[in-house]
Amino acid sequence: MVFKKQHNAYTKGPLALLVQLSRMAKAKSFPLDKDDFLTESKGQVAGLGGSNLKKILADHSIVQILASEGGRTSRGNIGLMQEYVSFLNDWDAGGGIDLDDAEDFWAEQVRQYFRNQPFVLSADASKTVAASLDDLFDQARKRQKQNPGTQYLGTVLQHLVGAKLALIMPAETFGIHGASVADSPTDRSGDFVLGSTIIHCTTAPGEPLIQKCRSNIQADCLPVIITIFDRVRTALDLASDVGLGGRVEVWDIQQFLSTNISEHSLFDGSARNMTIAEIVGCYNDIIDLYETDPSLCIEFEAKQSLTTAELVSLLRSLPLTKVSVEGATNNETGYSSHPHCHSEPRRGIFGHAVSNGRSGGPSTCGRPLARPRIPRQARDDSGV
Repeated sequence: MVFKKQHNAYTKGPLALLVQLSRMAKAKSFPLDKDDFLTESKGQVAGLGGSNLKKILADHSIVQILASEGGRTSRGNIGLMQEYVSFLNDWDAGGGIDLDDAEDFWAEQVRQYFRNQPFVLSADASKTVAASLDDLFDQARKRQKQNPGTQYLGTVLQHLVGAKLALIMPAETFGIHGASVADSPTDRSGDFVLGSTIIHCTTAPGEPLIQKCRSNIQADCLPVIITIFDRVRTALDLASDVGLGGRVEVWDIQQFLSTNISEHSLFDGSARNMTIAEIVGCYNDIIDLYETDPSLCIEFEAKQSLTTAELVSLLRSLPLTKVSVEGATNNETGYSSHPHCHSEPRRGIFGHAVSNGRSGGPSTCGRPLARPRIPRQARDDSGV
């Protein structure tokens, strides 16, 4: 919608206001009077509230909390309300106004807002790396449940493995591919081929995967399955049932990453977050290169003081490009918030975004200060 773009209505404050105004306008007569939407003091937009917003979004099967105050305290709401009322009046004067359509549109923008939010990986001294990863994977599960047909969890798992491998393996020794790219069209025997070791990433081990492992073994290769913790037993039992017990390695992703993080941090807790930041930075670059959904990015929130020596070491690891360090307050670690690349979406008849793989509107994706090493061969294979 032109209105959305003109008034930068991409964030939760404007969205909370506009979806509620669309509902309130249904109970009023046209032409709408802007003063009817103000409180008696004229200092706020009337009728806005968290419970009201929650009810409207629930009518559209949206259960997430967009704004606890319902946008009531957001700055600029009065001006935006006045502009939207004028827009609705112009629409009505031109004929064919449909407030149900307007409400549906803004509800869809709310869904898009939630879909575009990066996952958050928090790290603090009170939790293990595995526990923090569990929280991350829970976010992916919830988003996957809210968006049927998507595979957020599996995609996050595969690209975290790819990021870790890219940081520890020599350059150009293996390929990285989009999570939706099947093995057979690319002549791959697994998700990652490392010499005679074949790595398969999955959240749901099944018979087809075990048959791939059998083919790996017949080719004198070692198959390794990396999955989520509660599916490790499933994978082991499936392998045993077809006579492959003891011939297929099965690792859970939490231990795979946390063990590597501890090793590369030299078991120094103060260096742990720097190692995690490097992995997350590499992961985000993989998302940039091989996926079309920027919401797959991970924002790393670390609460840990950096010594001067650690900060210097971190900065020296960066490529020679301009870097903005934001959010470092009260001696807490401040990883950069790097604006994620977004292309402007195509527009439908009502002006709504038509999916083209990326979402429109301003957004940011947390990008740790790190220098990833993505295998060049991976880019060649994907055509990037």
